[in-house]
Amino acid sequence: MIFHFDRERTPTAGKLLYLEDEQSFFFEENGASAGLAEKQNRADITVGPVDLSISLATGALLFATGYAPRRSWKSGKVTPPPYRAGSVRVSGVDSIPGMAVLVDDMRHDVVLDGRTGWVLVAGAAPTSEALLFAEGTVLGIDDAGHFSGLWMKPEFTG
Repeated sequence: MIFHFDRERTPTAGKLLYLEDEQSFFFEENGASAGLAEKQNRADITVGPVDLSISLATGALLFATGYAPRRSWKSGKVTPPPYRAGSVRVSGVDSIPGMAVLVDDMRHDVVLDGRTGWVLVAGAAPTSEALLFAEGTVLGIDDAGHFSGLWMKPEFTG
């Protein structure tokens, strides 16, 4: 699966939340645009405990969600790489509506920087480019367009 960055489009508007009582990431969309309106035509790309929702019609990444209990997270310094805003299109995904595919077969650690509030779902490859594709959510890719990391800055609630 290859991730393609488009800096001409805008990120998915909304708010990334971490719901403490549900131990999960949740994306609250502004309006009923790209994601929630086409729920029947979506699939997920699984990165550790996080699911990246993808529109099967357009190949666009929409937002991040997922059950991710904090007790399994590590503590550490998390600083996202320099990034710009835009949208991400995914190619090479073979899925059907409602199904999830793994981004790769690696184990992904989750690290929380308690000082800054950034959360990292680490990949194995070095990041050559990064893009904010949904509010509070930055995707990193390597030189070949493969996943290298996911940085999230949710609002922690409840």
